[in-house]
Amino acid sequence: MDLSRRLEIKHIDKFDGTNYQQWKHGLLMELELVELLDIVEGYEQCPDEMFADDANFEDENNYPIPKNIGALKEWRKNCIARAMIYHTNDKERQKGE
Repeated sequence: MDLSRRLEIKHIDKFDGTNYQQWKHGLLMELELVELLDIVEGYEQCPDEMFADDANFEDENNYPIPKNIGALKEWRKNCIARAMIYHTNDKERQKGE
């Protein structure tokens, strides 16, 4: 995923309740460019935590650390996609009312 492009959403007109098709078209193209469209459409999902049986996967407080921690951190893409959608809406739609 090209993280340098993920913040380039200023060129997408904010959704104001009247321009849905234009907003959707611009947002979907940008999500596809930064490899986030599969997440938004539900094709890519968060991996399940997988724990090892040995103590090598515990932190300093003896809490278990998932052995697939890298894959779980990569799932931050979900948050990036949600932020892109949120920030391309006007203030009224950001309120969620």
